[in-house]
Amino acid sequence: MCQTVRKGTVFIETVGQFKEQFPAVDLIKNDCYEDFRDDDCLCVLELDDVFDKAGIEYEAEGMEYTIT
Repeated sequence: MCQTVRKGTVFIETVGQFKEQFPAVDLIKNDCYEDFRDDDCLCVLELDDVFDKAGIEYEAEGMEYTIT
C-alpha cells in the first residue's frame, strides 16, 4: 500500500498530483529510490520532511497524510 495525501476532498496519490496541489513545495526524495517521475506513487518522497520543511501542518495515520 502506498502513501496518500488528503487535502480537503482531494486525494493525492502520485508525484505529479502532489506537484499540482503543492507547486511551490520542494520535494525530498526517499533515499531508497534513485529518482522519481510524475507517475510514481508517493512512496518515493519523504513526506514528513517535505511537509516539515514547507511549514505545512498535517496529521499522519499509517500511510495516509491529512493536511490540517
